Amino acid sequence: MIANMPMTKTRSTRTSSSRTGGSSDVRPVVQNASPFGLNVRDLDTVAVERLHLPDMIQGVLVTDVDPAGPARLAQIRPNHVILEINRRRVATTAEYRAVVASLKAGEAVAVLIYDRSSGGRVICTLVPDPAQ
Repeated sequence: MIANMPMTKTRSTRTSSSRTGGSSDVRPVVQNASPFGLNVRDLDTVAVERLHLPDMIQGVLVTDVDPAGPARLAQIRPNHVILEINRRRVATTAEYRAVVASLKAGEAVAVLIYDRSSGGRVICTLVPDPAQ
């Protein structure tokens, strides 16, 4: 089960200034992204085997990260496993959504992840995007 919609729909916002010769800045806006700027899914036995994760690990698998989102800035990457958010366990996407829904906009969040490349647990601090 995917916790967030895929980040395939995008639109651009354009700002321009006729006073400065019409220069513009275009930044894609991701629709339906979580406040963290990532998508997750439940961790199943197939993913555990494919990613060579410990058998007893419980969490949600990061499947996609917005390149301009808070999760990317906090060094969270696809195939990381989110174990806890603010010391609250997130073993399923339903638990993930409930914890994320309880967060206040702009509040710093501690995320405990399992990084298979280092074989250890890492705490990342990020600030959810209040616009999401």
